Amino acid sequence: MKYFGVIISVLLALSSCSHEGEAMRQRLDYVSQCNRADTVFTEAWLPTVDSLVRFFDRHGNANERMMAHYLQGRVHHDMGEAPIALECYQKATEMADTTRNDCDLYTLYAIYGQMAYLFHKQYLPDDEMKALKTSERIAWKDKDTLSAIKSYELRKRPYFLKGESDSMLLIMENAREQYLLYGDSLQASQAVFPAISIHFDRKEYDMAEGLLCTYEKERQCYAKEDDINDNGTYCCVKGRILMARGKMDSAAHYFHRAITLGYPETGFQGLMTVYEQKGIPDSITKYARLFAEANDSSYLNVNQDIVHKTSAMYNFRHQQRMAELNAAKVKISHLYIVLLFLAIVFLITFGALSYKQHMDKIKHKEKELANLNNKLAMITTDRDKALFDMELMRNAYLVIKEEVNKGNVQMTLKVEAYKQRIEEMGEEISRKTQQVTELQHRISDLTAVSDEGKLLESPSVKRMGTMAYPKKGTPMPTENDWKALDEDIRKSLPYFHHFINSKKLSRQEYYLCILLRLGFAPSGIATLLNTSKSRIAQVKVAASEKLFGIRDSRSLSSRLNDVGAY
Repeated sequence: MKYFGVIISVLLALSSCSHEGEAMRQRLDYVSQCNRADTVFTEAWLPTVDSLVRFFDRHGNANERMMAHYLQGRVHHDMGEAPIALECYQKATEMADTTRNDCDLYTLYAIYGQMAYLFHKQYLPDDEMKALKTSERIAWKDKDTLSAIKSYELRKRPYFLKGESDSMLLIMENAREQYLLYGDSLQASQAVFPAISIHFDRKEYDMAEGLLCTYEKERQCYAKEDDINDNGTYCCVKGRILMARGKMDSAAHYFHRAITLGYPETGFQGLMTVYEQKGIPDSITKYARLFAEANDSSYLNVNQDIVHKTSAMYNFRHQQRMAELNAAKVKISHLYIVLLFLAIVFLITFGALSYKQHMDKIKHKEKELANLNNKLAMITTDRDKALFDMELMRNAYLVIKEEVNKGNVQMTLKVEAYKQRIEEMGEEISRKTQQVTELQHRISDLTAVSDEGKLLESPSVKRMGTMAYPKKGTPMPTENDWKALDEDIRKSLPYFHHFINSKKLSRQEYYLCILLRLGFAPSGIATLLNTSKSRIAQVKVAASEKLFGIRDSRSLSSRLNDVGAY
């Protein structure tokens, strides 16, 4: 019995929630029906739609959440609050689950259509185009052919804002063909009507008149439902074409009709032009004044509209920025943790790779040093053996030469042969001695690579570094400065010094190689050598060709660093 009261309370709560959910769904359906009936929403509707959003965000399915946010956007839309309406529409699209078969594609199509309309009003053609393409794709997915064609046709609006009339003509022609295939000649005629004015403005009168005739024939089928003479835009276009064909009285009739239908600016301008053609001064003056008044009024309205739209566009961008900032604040803590973790991983990885690279370099240098020492030992042994053999050959030569001096003619040829052999052995010993010297220099350089830091700290290099990036009053390097630098290079990097000395380098090329080996930048080298950076690039090409036989200035620094190191 003690649990009976608890069970009753739970059942009552569930029953209450069920009744509340049903009431909210009925309210959602009612507001949706009002929207489809083109009800103009006012501020009085805000509490209703706000409560729908709050409820269905917690308890509704994807379609109900999407509809609630959409209706909230429609209320703000009718209240003239475009930025908030667009934000609501965007949230509504995020609520949709297009992967489900029961997704309300019709409402989703309507949302993107409303977004495209607002983007057009705020002069945002790129955003409008994206919304129209999305609405078209949704309509095709929903197998709603007429809505898909309509979304495609409306692409002419962003092209109009961009002033791309050729693209507008292409869209209108393709839309007309699709409407005709669908069997809707009324929509087909309306689709290409704006093209008449485009061709007329281009002075393509035959094309404009042909399209107008087609429009009139297709609209005659709907004469009972829609009298085209009650269309002010049609009257303006008809009057302009008749005037271009010289039919002034008929044109004047249509311009008068356009004025009565709410197009005074175009109507008065047309009448003024008609009477200019007829040469009636009083009528010209009359309609010129009326046109000027209508034009001033139109300009004022358009100017106010542009100010309003510009303000709305600014508010929309500001609203977007605030939404982005709020989203960033929500994610900042997670992002900080992820970035911190990635930074730690990066530092550990970088340290491990650097240590491995350093150890590999040390092992490589040790292996290279061992190979050079082995090679030096072999060449030294060969040279010593050659010296020993040459000494024996000299002793034999002296004995044979003594015999020749005693008058032994037969030994003369043998003396010449021994003499030639001794010369060849001498040349071979000289080559081996040269190889020994070079290997010793390389071993010395290889051993000194780890001590290059000491070279960089030497007074001559430091002085060059100061003069490479001079302050006011810093002198240029003297001949003694260059000699001191050359001497330090000779002591610290003997093989490198020997290598660049063995080539026929100019003074600029020679010191350029030294400065590159020491790590000076091209701008600093140009300062020290008192020349331009473009000249330095040319000198690098020439030095690379003389040293390595390659006209590639980009790899010169790395090649010079390898001399005497590996």
